[in-house]
Amino acid sequence: MRLLISDIVEVVGAEVRGGDAAVFAAGVGSTEITSMVFDARKLWGLDRSSAMFLALAGRRDGHEFVMQAYGAGVRYFLVSRVEAGWLGLMPGAVFLVVGDVLAALQLLAAWHRKQLTGVVMGITGSNGKTIVKEWLWELLQGDFSLGKSPRSYNSGLGVALSLLNVSPGTDVGLLEAGVSAHGDMAKLQQMLRPNMVVLTHLGEAHAEGFGSMAEKAAEKVQLAVGADVVVYPYDQTLLRSALGALRAQQPMMKTISWGWQEGANFRLVKVEASGVTGMQSIAFIHRGTEHRFEIPFMDQASVSNAMSCLCALVALERWDEAHLAKFRSLPRLENRLQFMAGRFGNYVLNDSYSADLESLGVALDMLKRQSPNLPLVVILGRFEQTGMDAVALRARLLEVVKGFGVDEVIWVGREYAGMAGMVFEDTEALL
Repeated sequence: MRLLISDIVEVVGAEVRGGDAAVFAAGVGSTEITSMVFDARKLWGLDRSSAMFLALAGRRDGHEFVMQAYGAGVRYFLVSRVEAGWLGLMPGAVFLVVGDVLAALQLLAAWHRKQLTGVVMGITGSNGKTIVKEWLWELLQGDFSLGKSPRSYNSGLGVALSLLNVSPGTDVGLLEAGVSAHGDMAKLQQMLRPNMVVLTHLGEAHAEGFGSMAEKAAEKVQLAVGADVVVYPYDQTLLRSALGALRAQQPMMKTISWGWQEGANFRLVKVEASGVTGMQSIAFIHRGTEHRFEIPFMDQASVSNAMSCLCALVALERWDEAHLAKFRSLPRLENRLQFMAGRFGNYVLNDSYSADLESLGVALDMLKRQSPNLPLVVILGRFEQTGMDAVALRARLLEVVKGFGVDEVIWVGREYAGMAGMVFEDTEALL
């Protein structure tokens, strides 16, 4: 990130407080900001003399931490007010005052997007966004200069910060976009304006923010407004329908699809897992010719994510044999599906990062593939953002665990009182 303070002031229409106005006009305005932080505890490793602190409104008011950031060496602040005494207590501090800090940051990100001349790839979906982004980062190394969202930065704040960290001249920016309610995607699309969109998967995560799954699909597809090409899973009919409606408005938009059904551009024909090698072989047909590649993961979700990556490589004209070979060494992300051998010939799979029904199915499927002859025990905690009431959720959970032949369920949470099996009030009680 390299942003002139004078540009920030002009773009967001900030009032400058602190320091000397004449000095600011002569020199401070040409100062470069190289990082923006919203947590005063996360300044480690940054050049604090060129950092800007964002006083965001949230569960805690960011203005409460301005003096802490100043004490840590920060001198530039984007705020919505200047408290009495600040100017005297923080000599040398420069405050850019706006009506709404987040809205100003998003306006700045939209302005910065116009400076980017490469491909901006927006990646969205209920599941798989971060994995697809990180795998594409690995697969495209050596082909392009790349930028990407840090970690899972995909909210209105995360997208703005991610965009600002993509340097002008970058060939491909890999940026996540996540929504949890109707209307969220329009704001993200206006910032990102992606040339290319990857739709990973439409699932039940964050379902409570939408009236129906069709509404959720339409919301996801809004990211593709103005895009040149869209990658999507053909078998998901709601996404296909929403894209069809958008294509009627954007007839020049190209789509690249994958799936098992006839009609997919890249049609899966066989997926074979090997417990010996720990690899899955994926065979697909494109234009009458069969191709094959391998991934070092045993679960079905990884097949979906790999096919999303493959189609993204196709859009970027990078799906030759050398790139297909790279799939064999894709990294495992630490926060997803931690799989390990137990001490007594058993296996343990930790998927505490995701708490939705589809992720539960993915985890159970992976365990069954790895150890089909061992009994299956599941410890289930609280599920959030499913859009179901407690009765419907309990019924659906029972259906899922029965469908996978689970031998024993350990329930953790008061909402599971009365369920068959062992029930613990909370994690402490279980431990």
